[in-house]
Amino acid sequence: MQTLARNGVDLAYAEVGGGFPVVLHTGGAGSSSMWQRGGYVDRMPGFRLILLDHRGRGASSRPTALADHRVSEYVADVTALIDGLGCTSYGFLGYSFGGLVGMVLAEADPRLTGLAALGTVFDPPDADPAPVAYGEAGDDGGMAAVVGMIEGEEHITLPAWALAEFMETDAEQFRLTIAANAGDPAPWDLLPGIGATTVLIAGSDEDPDRTQDTMAARMPSARSVHLPGVGHVGAFLRPDQVTAHAIPALRSAAATGASRLAP
Repeated sequence: MQTLARNGVDLAYAEVGGGFPVVLHTGGAGSSSMWQRGGYVDRMPGFRLILLDHRGRGASSRPTALADHRVSEYVADVTALIDGLGCTSYGFLGYSFGGLVGMVLAEADPRLTGLAALGTVFDPPDADPAPVAYGEAGDDGGMAAVVGMIEGEEHITLPAWALAEFMETDAEQFRLTIAANAGDPAPWDLLPGIGATTVLIAGSDEDPDRTQDTMAARMPSARSVHLPGVGHVGAFLRPDQVTAHAIPALRSAAATGASRLAP
């Protein structure tokens, strides 16, 4: 992997394929290898996939200050990476907390022309921030407890690769990410400013009230998709369905980026 340094944090990343650049960003658990182990990379030919080990994960540095794990730091990391790679436009596929990173980026960076957010469902408008159950489980029993909660609530058994991704996650970094952003209200005010072609994808079981539909309706160019019969992690385990919805948005973004460069 290659390394980019920002403010004392080394960020490891790799590039696979060629074409329109797309950043792949996971959430609280797992590293960039989730996208390969989970079958996403093989299903996304024709893109220059930028696989980022975001801070605290994989081969990247593990900052220990709470402030180092605010969402703004993760956003600044991606911005620095895009600057360093010289991308004039790019797409973004984010999972869970990674989807939130993508939304904040898309509102601030006009170079981000295509966004796919998987498993990033806000609390309802004007609701008090809900506690993150995974964080409470992690506080009590580390990543093994997080895995137990996922498997129990979603009635699934994680495949070996996914179990490894969770168990290889640094439990303290997982805790810091959740703690640093706990109590923040869902950023509904960002959504009207996201002009990127966007698809929001969630498992039907994690969004029974279809809050994601309301999110998409507040965005200028977004649609909402629910994968039936799965929850937050179960949705990630369906790469065929996820990429079937994500790729059209990213291809549209590629066309938008190409038109900007046309003489």
